[in-house]
Amino acid sequence: MGETGPHGRLLRIIAAQCTGGVVQRHRGTSRIRWRCPFGTAPKREISIYRQLAASNSARYLPALARSLNNLSQLLSRTGRATEGLPLAQESVAIRRELARRLPGLALALRALGYQAAAAQATAEASAIRGR
Repeated sequence: MGETGPHGRLLRIIAAQCTGGVVQRHRGTSRIRWRCPFGTAPKREISIYRQLAASNSARYLPALARSLNNLSQLLSRTGRATEGLPLAQESVAIRRELARRLPGLALALRALGYQAAAAQATAEASAIRGR
C-alpha cells in the first residue's frame, strides 16, 4: 500500500477499518477486497470521494458516481433496495451532469484541432440526449 495521493489515502482509511485485504488480479488490473462490517468501506469511500469531488469535480465525480452506484447495488442485492434508491438516483444525477459537459468538451477539442475527438464527444452528447 505504497500509493500516495487521494487514492492512497482512501486505501489507508479503508484498511484501518477492515481486515484481510486480499489482492485480486483481473484483466491486468489489481483490486483489493476487504472484509468489513456491512457497508463500512463503501460508505467511507463515498464520503472521501465527496470531499475530493468538491475540490476537483472533473477528476472525482465519475468515481463518486461509480461508488454510489456500487453501494446501491450492494444494498439492493441484500434486500435493502429502499435504502439504495437515493444512492442510485444521486449516481444518475451526477452522470447526467457529466454528460451535459460533453458539448463544452467538444468545443474545446474542436478549437484545439482535434476534429475526430470533437465529433465523438458531440455524437456521445447527442446519444445521451436521445437525438
